[in-house]
Amino acid sequence: MSTMENPPPVQVEEAEDATKASKFTTIVLLSALVLVIVTAGVLGTVAVLMTRNPDSPLLGGKKPVQLAQGIHFAPVTETKPACPGEQAATDAKNVCYFLAEGVTVTAVQKIETVSLAGGTYGVRIAFAPAFLERMTNLTEELARAQQQLAVVLVDNPQMVLAAPLVTQALKGDSLMITGFTKAEADALRDSLLGGAGATPTPSSPVSSGASPTLPPVQSTSPPVGATTPAAVPSGALDRRFSSCQEAIDNGYGGPYTKGVHPEYSWYQDKDNNGVACNPADF
Repeated sequence: MSTMENPPPVQVEEAEDATKASKFTTIVLLSALVLVIVTAGVLGTVAVLMTRNPDSPLLGGKKPVQLAQGIHFAPVTETKPACPGEQAATDAKNVCYFLAEGVTVTAVQKIETVSLAGGTYGVRIAFAPAFLERMTNLTEELARAQQQLAVVLVDNPQMVLAAPLVTQALKGDSLMITGFTKAEADALRDSLLGGAGATPTPSSPVSSGASPTLPPVQSTSPPVGATTPAAVPSGALDRRFSSCQEAIDNGYGGPYTKGVHPEYSWYQDKDNNGVACNPADF
């Protein structure tokens, strides 16, 4: 008689343990996958939030202010004491300015009057994020050539509110035009913000490449290097000092253009470029 051996007992517990381990591993992997998807979703949302609006401030920052009218910043290619019949804009002293293509700014973080040393005042223009790169590129070009930067209102292009000599590129978020009395600084600030006290339009005709002048500029975080006469000038001469450096230290110092500003004859034009009290002169 043949005998039959009983089959070995099934190791149920081990099989159950393996099944549990497999299920646990699957749950862990699924959880990890969900975590990756959720994380990717968060990153995607952040990317959208950060890029959906170029005018949006950084997290926690103040929302930019839309200007009542755009401010145009453009290189000055030529100035003349007068230009009868020519397509150019003029300043309050009837000096003609011809402009190249520039940058129009329609939103800012802030425009404010700032009290400076020596009893003078400045107007600080803090740009909205969307315009920082273009303004930086523009001031870099002008700084290399030590060229003037004209400031005009888009709705009133016949009048340049300022035309400072740029000697350093914008590295922060703002420019400051300096060399004013409190009343002059407040008037310029109000004009840039589109207030009722804007500078009157001159009678000279204007083309798309023209504009006028006033004071110089400097940036607040770091400066855009420039100098300082007053905006919306009354026609009076600046105070006279023994040197360009002393004039600049006291909130004046041009730059003064030969044939345009009488103050040019007061100071030494060391680089003989027709502009006194530019950086090469002190």
